[in-house]
Amino acid sequence: MREIILASQSQGRKEVLEKYTKFKVVPSNIYENKDYKDIKILTMALSFEKGISISKNYADSIIISADTMVDMDGENIGKPKDYEDAYRILNKLRGKKHRIVTGFSIISLADNFKYTSCQESCVEFKNFTDEELKAYLDSYEFEGKAGAYTIGGRGGLLISSIKGDYNNIIGLPIYKINEVLYKYLNVNFLWSGNGKK
Repeated sequence: MREIILASQSQGRKEVLEKYTKFKVVPSNIYENKDYKDIKILTMALSFEKGISISKNYADSIIISADTMVDMDGENIGKPKDYEDAYRILNKLRGKKHRIVTGFSIISLADNFKYTSCQESCVEFKNFTDEELKAYLDSYEFEGKAGAYTIGGRGGLLISSIKGDYNNIIGLPIYKINEVLYKYLNVNFLWSGNGKK
């Protein structure tokens, strides 16, 4: 059974992956400020940097890394700095559609394998009230979350519809990741969680 490393300390990503396999968390501490304007290139570049920085110490493992960003009208919306910034972000997203892009990388140095791609989903927020917005902000669930919310928690109550992969919105497009693992490394999470048939 191959060791899987998740190069992320995101609780959402951990919760997605633990449904399918055993893995070890080894968070990456790369500097995330990049100049790319294209959100797809940016998330893929960051995910690759996270994965490659961990892979050097885990050459026999399969490293999975990811980076998620929110985009609305060409503006990359990252993690809020504080309560006021979270208010600004959510107020901007209120009643509108935005896209979630997750760049992901799979690296196995033992197989000389490095793969990077991205997945896109669309989220529409309902026109929530000021009272609902304040109640959500007061939960402080927005901390450390791209777009200042998480769909897997109270943030799901702010959403009216989604289009695309739900897990991608959480931050780990597991369907696409499993597809790549199976195609190139003969690993499929449908087979008792991890490993070959």
